[in-house]
Amino acid sequence: MVMDDRERERCRVSCEAMAAGAIAAAMALADTEARPDQPDRQVLEALKALATAQTTLTETQQALINAALDAGVSARGTAVAAGRPLATVQKWRKNAKKSDLP
Repeated sequence: MVMDDRERERCRVSCEAMAAGAIAAAMALADTEARPDQPDRQVLEALKALATAQTTLTETQQALINAALDAGVSARGTAVAAGRPLATVQKWRKNAKKSDLP
């Protein structure tokens, strides 16, 4: 699957929203000491937001890595650029190819 401009833009917007959510969650974690009214709930909500952001960012990185591989970038070059081990990039590629099968 090759990403078109619209898909890339959706990924960019999604990444920006997730980054904003992760920053807000981190700030909420840091702020729990300053606002001790319900620290347990605040910490749990912040941790959930961070986990969601991490999952979404990983999925987006997988899509971008697969788009680079589809465009002909080497797996080794893609792994280096993404800061991921080559084995991870190869595994993601293999999984993507499996999910593309009818």
